Amino acid sequence: MRLQKSITSRLLQLVFLLVFSSKLILAQNDKVDFEQIEKIFFQQEEDWNRGDIDAFMKAYWNSEELQFGGASGITKGWQQTLISYKKAYPDKSSMGTLNFEIKDMTRHSDKVVSLTGSWVLERENDRPGGHFLLIWRKIDGKWQIVVDHTSQKQVSKVATKSFQTLDFIVNISGKYTLAGQHNKEPNADPDKWTRFIHETTGKYPALWSGDFLFQQDNIDCRWKMIHEAKNQWDHGAIINLMWHACPPDGGEPCGWDPGLLRAQLDDVQWKELLTDGSPLNSIWKERMDDIAIYLQYLEDKGVEVMFRPFHEMNQGLFWWGGRPGPEGTARLYQLTHDYFTKSKGLSNLIWVWDMQDMSRDFEAYNPGDEYWDLFAFDIYDQGYDISWYEYILTLVGDKPIAIGECSKLPTPEILENQPRWVFFMPWAELVKESNSPELISELYNHPSVISRDEMPGWN
Repeated sequence: MRLQKSITSRLLQLVFLLVFSSKLILAQNDKVDFEQIEKIFFQQEEDWNRGDIDAFMKAYWNSEELQFGGASGITKGWQQTLISYKKAYPDKSSMGTLNFEIKDMTRHSDKVVSLTGSWVLERENDRPGGHFLLIWRKIDGKWQIVVDHTSQKQVSKVATKSFQTLDFIVNISGKYTLAGQHNKEPNADPDKWTRFIHETTGKYPALWSGDFLFQQDNIDCRWKMIHEAKNQWDHGAIINLMWHACPPDGGEPCGWDPGLLRAQLDDVQWKELLTDGSPLNSIWKERMDDIAIYLQYLEDKGVEVMFRPFHEMNQGLFWWGGRPGPEGTARLYQLTHDYFTKSKGLSNLIWVWDMQDMSRDFEAYNPGDEYWDLFAFDIYDQGYDISWYEYILTLVGDKPIAIGECSKLPTPEILENQPRWVFFMPWAELVKESNSPELISELYNHPSVISRDEMPGWN
């Protein structure tokens, strides 16, 4: 009996030692593997803060099977993930300073480890952050990220800033009018019609306007257009940006007609577009994600932007236009406003509500006072008639109003009789086609019209 007890006791001790040794070995393996992962992980932080995205990407599995999940959806493949990173963070100022914090590491097998944590990006004007779940796999003896799911919480701005341009516009309302000029195709030559004004009058417009546009060659030159916006800002101009966006049920690029024109969504598609998380809604958010990159760059550079994403909301030829009522064009405007300001955290945008001189039902397209800062009126028919001016004043209260587009320029007499127009902006080539050089020069040299050389400059 004693011998049997002794044998049983020794067996139990042996089992205990085997279990303890196994756990010790596993713990030692965990320690070694976790340290290796941490070293690679925090090297990513260093690479990012040097502005080296190529080095940062070395931690990811260089395979078409790599998966990256973010606010814009799922990106598959190492090369496409690299492209997405470089598109979202085009320069050092947009990359800011990255700080990682590890919350937990868990081993799921000898070759799979999950890592959860948080991230914060310190930039001049904002502080985006969020959480992440990384799946690491040991491949050919090296730990690599095979799945990355990163969330982004709402951006917290360092400070709320006022708009010096909007303050200036409000102060001149009723006394002076800014001379503006739109520049559309080509984005490869983004100040073409601004130069024409200078060649004609010897003065530059006080307002420069550009467009993100929709054709492939112009999409490819969006950065050139954005850099011209920064240049014009540095020279004292007010910046206006438009977005002729392609319909969300088709790809980019797209055509003009059909394309932007005569390619309306049906009622079912429109409802889907306005429904959060639906396929068309997700596509629209991806489009906004692309545009937000350029707008964020301008914010980082201190540039304020008058932003007019849906011009001529009552124009039913545009895919976005001609839908009155709370679930119509105004709702798409609200959705877009909220995504750029709340989800993307942009605070450099002065929102423009824009209508055309074709129907006096503006109330049915008003997105709400809290959604717009300035009203713009596009004049291509009888819009200079005093009755239009008086009609608009009944809708806008004390907010500034502007001639958002025109072919024929207003005369000094019109501006004298309708003094609250804070700027006029002829449409690209139409300024040359519809106005003589003498008329353009007369307007630019009128005492009530402000050109760029008379602007105060911006801090």
